[in-house]
Amino acid sequence: MDHSSAHVMEFTAEPIATTVIESAFTAQTKEKSMEKSEHLMHNKEQQQHSAYFKKISTVMKMYDRVLLFGPTNAKLELYNLLQADEPV
Repeated sequence: MDHSSAHVMEFTAEPIATTVIESAFTAQTKEKSMEKSEHLMHNKEQQQHSAYFKKISTVMKMYDRVLLFGPTNAKLELYNLLQADEPV
């Protein structure tokens, strides 16, 4: 996973089916937001990343165990978000 897409794969004896979850925050979205203001761009990015992580976490709730990996810090951001949401 990274900040633009997450590939969800279920480990089974069957052939692995992959589902891709895409972030709505694209380079085009960033460019359009930057035309208006940098502050607006950061707000939009934060909102869309939050929605993206929420989509991923909804899928993750269907499983007992998950493994997060990828080239960016997105996996750590998602992990920290999930830890913060867990009841004490």
